[in-house]
Amino acid sequence: MKLTKKFISILICILMISALAVPVFAAGNTVKYPTIFVQGLQSSTLYTDTENPTESIAIPDASTLVELIKQEVLPAFIVYAANKDIDKLALTLTSVANEAFKHWANNPDGTPVGNSGAINNYPDPAALNGDSQIYFKYDWRGDPLVIASDLNDYINYIIDNTAYDKVAISSHSLGGIVTLTYLSLYGYDKVAGIVFDSPAIEGVEYVGDLFCGEIEITSEGVLTFLKGTLGENEYKELISSSLDILEMAGLSELVIGTFDDAIDKITPILFKETLLPIFGSWLSIWAMVPPERIDEALSYVFDDFCKDQDLSVIRGKIEEYNRVVRDNRIDTLLGYDEVGRVAVISRYGHTCFPITSSWNLIGDAVIETQSTSFGAVTAPLGDYFSDEYLEGKDMKYISPDKTIDASSCLFPEKTWFIKEILHEEIKYTKHMHSQLLFGDEEATCDNSEFARFSIFDRETDTISADSSKPQKAEEPTPLQRLFNFLKALLDKLIAFFSKDK
Repeated sequence: MKLTKKFISILICILMISALAVPVFAAGNTVKYPTIFVQGLQSSTLYTDTENPTESIAIPDASTLVELIKQEVLPAFIVYAANKDIDKLALTLTSVANEAFKHWANNPDGTPVGNSGAINNYPDPAALNGDSQIYFKYDWRGDPLVIASDLNDYINYIIDNTAYDKVAISSHSLGGIVTLTYLSLYGYDKVAGIVFDSPAIEGVEYVGDLFCGEIEITSEGVLTFLKGTLGENEYKELISSSLDILEMAGLSELVIGTFDDAIDKITPILFKETLLPIFGSWLSIWAMVPPERIDEALSYVFDDFCKDQDLSVIRGKIEEYNRVVRDNRIDTLLGYDEVGRVAVISRYGHTCFPITSSWNLIGDAVIETQSTSFGAVTAPLGDYFSDEYLEGKDMKYISPDKTIDASSCLFPEKTWFIKEILHEEIKYTKHMHSQLLFGDEEATCDNSEFARFSIFDRETDTISADSSKPQKAEEPTPLQRLFNFLKALLDKLIAFFSKDK
């Protein structure tokens, strides 16, 4: 009888231990943990009052912006073109921008105005398992150090209220900065794996340019950006060919040139009256100034433009983030790589915002590839690496189109590149995140199901191994541009009249 009771006791213990392990271990003894998604700018809804969340803070909708442009901005530019009244143009642009984005600004010390911010609801622990995907909501205008503290509380809640001793983090864009800040402040013990998808950790070139006062708009930059970000819609060919016609006729250079001339004159006014009061109060934006330019940007903004204001508090917070987090970022990332899983996803094939001289760096239409990959070398826009550059290189690190050299990345064996996918197209990489985070062994470019260099097919929404051949962009002849425009226009007319029959 005693032997039977002892046997039953042992059996019950085994069953209890097994029951506790069920949520943690999946088939094939692969350890899985709840995944926390830490995304970027505009990923969380912000409210003017989190205690009474009825009014949200968002970019004005398209119709509102169109009306503002039609009623205020275009007439102001027409008047400027006629009489060069820069003061009138400045007054119009600053008032329109300040009205449109009035709820976006923080206090001068970088803290949210009133009770504005995001609402982060904690998940029900009973609903969590190894396949859970949880979205961490935060005020993306805020201080990365404060956001990381909130993320720490969130992680501790999950660990304290479930059978899990760790979580996984799937980060994107600004979320990469938040994740790095968390690691810097709270260590590595509670994070099993991290995906950095288009991280902004190394900064954004045009953000650095803007905060150093270097604004430059060219017709080539604007046209290239517009064509590259049209996406797949029924008017893509017509719009693209129309832009070609404008360029061929010299009208784009005339319009953009006039605009650029106005911007040169109005930049100091816009900078002080709109850019700094609204976006300059975001500590998150300051965290996106490239590390090598932060001192220059701080001097330009606080010592030149704002020398008559006491902004020592927000400047101190910016400097603290750089001292605590940014200056040690490489050691932090390499240190985590020794104990946890790391994967980096970088996107390329597009230009970035055409508002500074950095527009022609290869990127994902928002952040440059050299930054999101932690150090890849990229070829000049519209070109590819020369034979001289490639001599002696390990070709497994060179993209098939010879525009990316991954050998110089911080994690060359754990960095995947996807061509033709835009920065904000996150949903297409979610499956990839899961596969990279959880597996029998840590994923590398050599042992995962994903090729080091892939390409996104927008028609089928699929990602597959890239086999693009290197080729220089060929400029269409004027006759080809005219033919493309007429064909696209004719196709639309035929479709329109056919639809009415």
